[in-house]
Amino acid sequence: MEQAGIAYATEQIVDLIANDFTHIHIYTMNRPHIAAKIMANLSEVIGT
Repeated sequence: MEQAGIAYATEQIVDLIANDFTHIHIYTMNRPHIAAKIMANLSEVIGT
C-alpha cells in the first residue's frame, strides 16, 4: 500500500510540474523515508 501511495504521489507531482506549478508541499505525517522515496522517483523522472 505504501508503494502505491508513493507511486501515486509521484505521478501527481509530475503532472503538476508539467502544468507549470513551481511549489509543491509533501506531507508525509512524520515519515521522512516516504518523502525521500518520492524525491528519488522525481529525480529519475525530471533529471535533477
